[in-house]
Amino acid sequence: MRQTLPEPVRAAVASIFTQVEALRRAFPEKRFTPGDRLIGDIGEVLAETFYDVVSLGSNSKTHDCKCAQTDRHVQVKATSRGRVGLGLEKQTFDRLLVFKIYPEGEFEVIYNGDGDRVAAKIAENSSPSIQVSALRDLDAQVPDSERVKRKPPCKAS
Repeated sequence: MRQTLPEPVRAAVASIFTQVEALRRAFPEKRFTPGDRLIGDIGEVLAETFYDVVSLGSNSKTHDCKCAQTDRHVQVKATSRGRVGLGLEKQTFDRLLVFKIYPEGEFEVIYNGDGDRVAAKIAENSSPSIQVSALRDLDAQVPDSERVKRKPPCKAS
């Protein structure tokens, strides 16, 4: 289910994709894809905004966050394309939270669960990446007890 990115991220993402499309029209031989680092950082902002996680900072090599309540480590991935790269060195994670970022300024959680389930799936391939559709299929198998919990909604004053 698509959700709207929080402001000002939504407006910035929509603007970036609008400019990318203008560049593609002007130079159709170039791809002009928004960089993995930018999309990944947006994913981390989403995790910290909507999920009960605490950032481990940029010094952590294998995970981005930890669950505030359980201390389970969480790796956050995000993509704007049809595949998600899981990294060449570390392809399994305690918990994995994956977002799809859309040009309109929306996002979708495509996987939220145990990293081993995804590692087993990519072990079938020789690539350290996985199709978004395969992640959605795996996400359908995740029990609620395994998911990274969302933050409670803010109460209006």
